[in-house]
Amino acid sequence: LLPSSYTPEEQTKYKLEALAATEQRFREAQAHEALGDLRIAIKRRAFGLKLKKGNKSGRGQKANTRMQTQLRALQADVVKHAEKYRSARKALRSLGMPKEDKTFRPLEPEDLWGSHMDDGWENESMLDVTTGEGKRHVSWIWLTERVSTAASTDASWAKEADRVLWFRARARRDRWLEEVEILEAEIARSEKYFQFYAEAWRRQVGANPDTQLGRGRNAYCHKMERVYKYLVEQLRMPLPETKATSDEQPPETDE
Repeated sequence: LLPSSYTPEEQTKYKLEALAATEQRFREAQAHEALGDLRIAIKRRAFGLKLKKGNKSGRGQKANTRMQTQLRALQADVVKHAEKYRSARKALRSLGMPKEDKTFRPLEPEDLWGSHMDDGWENESMLDVTTGEGKRHVSWIWLTERVSTAASTDASWAKEADRVLWFRARARRDRWLEEVEILEAEIARSEKYFQFYAEAWRRQVGANPDTQLGRGRNAYCHKMERVYKYLVEQLRMPLPETKATSDEQPPETDE
């Protein structure tokens, strides 16, 4: 059990103050990371919503169903990071963090959106947090860790968030390309393996085809030769195209 599993009084009673301080540093880092991942997840969901509104995901029932599946996955990602933050904040409260802490505030359902409830992210209006509509709509999660709310500072922060998202997308793309290369190499090796054994079984066809034993032996050899030739044909067939979810789709990035 960690010190956060105990009440502040129990932490003092069992002399857990040093361990509690260590866990507090860990939990603060965990909460900051969860907030960062949450902001990225919200932006990804916003992009998905914009695709849906612009009918860029395709037309028809199949395209709509696929888009709904992707949006559910994006929403689940938002919820996952939100719960991770709430868990870290709950631990921090057990470790003595004030309820009114300005950095790690309670995360409400309305905080899980961007500057506008319908799209989750609007660069221009979201960054204008000093007056009017921007100030009323922006959740605290977009402002935490930033001392200044000047427009230039906020713009730099937004660009940095986009850089993080871009580099993660490129790393995911690179992993997909690597997986494709591995798969192609495995197919090539398998084809040579099957060809070798197809030829090996063909060579096992022996003499004495008129005897019962010879006919049975040759029939079995021909059968195994056909099996391996069939596997070779299957490997040479084009792979079927698959529809990936938003998290699985390898992104296109500029080098």
